Amino acid sequence: MQLLVFTEAGFNFGLGHLIRCLSIAQAFKDKGINSKFYINGDKNTARFLSGFEHKIENWYTSFNKISETRIFKNSICLIDSYHADFELYNIASNQSRLLLVIDDTNRLNYPKSLVVNGSIGATDLNYLGKNENTYLLGTKYQAIRKEFWDIKPIRINKEIKNIFITFGATDLRQLSSKVAKTIGEYCKSNLILLMGSNSRSDEIINQSNIQLVNELKSAELIRLLNKTDLAISAVGQSTYEFAKMGIPTIGIQIADNQSTNVNGWINANYISFIGSWDKYNENDLLREISILNDSETRKLRSSIGFKLVDGQGARRIFDECNKRVL
Repeated sequence: MQLLVFTEAGFNFGLGHLIRCLSIAQAFKDKGINSKFYINGDKNTARFLSGFEHKIENWYTSFNKISETRIFKNSICLIDSYHADFELYNIASNQSRLLLVIDDTNRLNYPKSLVVNGSIGATDLNYLGKNENTYLLGTKYQAIRKEFWDIKPIRINKEIKNIFITFGATDLRQLSSKVAKTIGEYCKSNLILLMGSNSRSDEIINQSNIQLVNELKSAELIRLLNKTDLAISAVGQSTYEFAKMGIPTIGIQIADNQSTNVNGWINANYISFIGSWDKYNENDLLREISILNDSETRKLRSSIGFKLVDGQGARRIFDECNKRVL
């Protein structure tokens, strides 16, 4: 038996789906179970799949054929998608040993399956699926990268010396340079800017307090985050890794599907939210940085984040699958 993973990744999709699917696959691998990935997206996403068998293809159209194989019928089928239709899920439910669905928005009334929404606001989405479904909801089931599973929280310094900025692997809204330029002109803090494939650096290239970094391996990313006092990011998958490390965070929403995260983090008093990408206001950003200059405020936010995300989501998802089919 193995885990078959169907998801989307690349410039038009981002990498959040792939990262959490990889986390779950790592939990299965730790128990001796192999995974195979089917990725609808860019070919360059293959570089994230070292150690896992994978295909880059439009699996929406090839799914029927894949589902007829003996391997499929003896596997757990994991689907993490914003675009697959109900019939595809229905085939997976009927043909595989177990359908495992990753859902963010209560998008469909899924057929018999194990439905996971690890978002902080998941319990507010009123999941009303069939009684035969099991729903795993909330940050207890948030799947983050393996390197973050057992990591300790950062130390909260008296001053904000280092600020980490990221808006995802693509930086679709080209916010990174805008945010870095705003902070660089008004703050003395060192800025670590994780560039996306769509990021622009021409406006900030001459600012001495900005360090530009490109795609990082997890170990290098964690090294930089361990000396980070404040993060500024989109309100997506990275926020859960920041919370696990207890890094106070200022969030900007870059997509409609982040609304559940936004509402949940605001209600929990973890992030400082300054609105949507299309209403970005540098004064709002500078105001929140000023508030977070207070180390006691950052200690509180850090504690909230670390308590909400314990990093064990992928292991718990494996355990739930194990109860049912292994």
